[in-house]
Amino acid sequence: MLTIVLIIILALVFFSYAAIPLIVPNQADPLPNYQDPIKKELTEERDALLRAIKEIDSRDDLAQERRDELKRRYESKTAKVLRSLDEYSNKAPKVFKISKGKRLPYAIFGLLLLMIVPATILSTFVFPRIGNDATVTTSSVDQLEVAAELKKLQQVAKKEPNEENLMALAEAYWHLQDADGASQTYTTIVETVEPIPAIAAHRLGLLVLQQDTPKSLEYFTLAYEADPNNLDTLYALGEVNFRLGNIDDAIKFLEEFVAQPKGSEFEDVAQRLANFKAISPALNAATLESSDSNLKDLADAYWLADEKELAANIYLNLMKNIDPNEDGLDAKNAPIFSRVGQYFFLKSQTDDAIVILERATLLNQDDLDALLFLGNAYFTKEMYQPAIDVWNLYVEKAGPEGAGRVPSLIETAQAKIDGIANPEAVTGRQIFVSNCAVCHSADGSGGAGPSLLKNSRAADIRNVENLVKYGRGIMPGFQAKLSEEERALVVDYVTTDLSQ
Repeated sequence: MLTIVLIIILALVFFSYAAIPLIVPNQADPLPNYQDPIKKELTEERDALLRAIKEIDSRDDLAQERRDELKRRYESKTAKVLRSLDEYSNKAPKVFKISKGKRLPYAIFGLLLLMIVPATILSTFVFPRIGNDATVTTSSVDQLEVAAELKKLQQVAKKEPNEENLMALAEAYWHLQDADGASQTYTTIVETVEPIPAIAAHRLGLLVLQQDTPKSLEYFTLAYEADPNNLDTLYALGEVNFRLGNIDDAIKFLEEFVAQPKGSEFEDVAQRLANFKAISPALNAATLESSDSNLKDLADAYWLADEKELAANIYLNLMKNIDPNEDGLDAKNAPIFSRVGQYFFLKSQTDDAIVILERATLLNQDDLDALLFLGNAYFTKEMYQPAIDVWNLYVEKAGPEGAGRVPSLIETAQAKIDGIANPEAVTGRQIFVSNCAVCHSADGSGGAGPSLLKNSRAADIRNVENLVKYGRGIMPGFQAKLSEEERALVVDYVTTDLSQ
């Protein structure tokens, strides 16, 4: 009954808030005309510039000098736009005329009167508590009902702590994402209920997994003993044992997983099992004898199984034992340097990646991965000519059919150089390749972004102008990065050359 009364009162308040300005027009404050196209354009331009300034600070792929230069340029443009916006706002027409005479705030008085009633009713209403010290402070009807139900479950479980009541309370905490409440209640179940419910032990394992992996293994084992055919528990036991280095146990539980009727449908788990089996001989050998040779074999196995962080940690330890004078130029060490360099690049440690990948390519110029990643690292640091040189060597070694997108990357880097060397002679294609090819490919055929070839939307000049200027979705705006002339060139190239 109280819920219905509250809904009616709140509906009246909101209705009055909307109706009073219409019934008593002179109570409405003047509103700016947000449909004004000039002000809208200035506002969009301001927002785009501010976004661009913010993006510059977070870009690690640009040199500091370049970031500072772009930031000064954007801030200068932003200042001009803000001045124009301020001047125009002072002149812009208003929707309502401002009443010159004094007026009584009838609308406020009316709303205050309407709020007295719910305040009087609610003053005697105590919100239900959830947890030991928490109190619900929201007026959401749904949350009030959930809190009341939870309070009821707490009272029932306290009065009669049997399996049914405790499980109901634990499940409520779980679905409310209350980790502390769920953990405490599931622990009580595991310690007091016989036989232990499998789901209680499994969820306790999940709750402690990040903080205490060995403890989570204990709980998952209890869940397995209660229900040895549960796929979730079998998978968890496989992954936790792998994390703890128990590779044979990890294989055992994943084999049981895929042996289940539904388990055979999970191709990713079957691939995971194959990776574990490939790692197993090297891990067992390194466990028995942790020689450099065994550790390198284990790191190689981890790398091929896409466990790159585990592999990189071993490679880094092996690098500490490499004497730069005696062993530093030994080609057998090239894969170690190559993979550590690749790992550093993937972790955005570009400067370290360049130093190590340069050593890797010095030791072995036939390592295509090292050449590709070194070119990528040079490009990220705006070292375009070194990137082109390394990528050209990659194309020479891989051959035209195996070069993939590298020729397109070379073209992109060359366009960057041409634009820096002679900005006045730059073409729309060069601007496109320098700024858009990463997502749309150098030929406009698409990649992370859509294909622009034979694309009717790419032929719409107004659409392309707005996209280039302001961006949309994950595509950034280029208003701050490109001048008006540069934007016009790239728009013309897209709409006339690519879209036709």
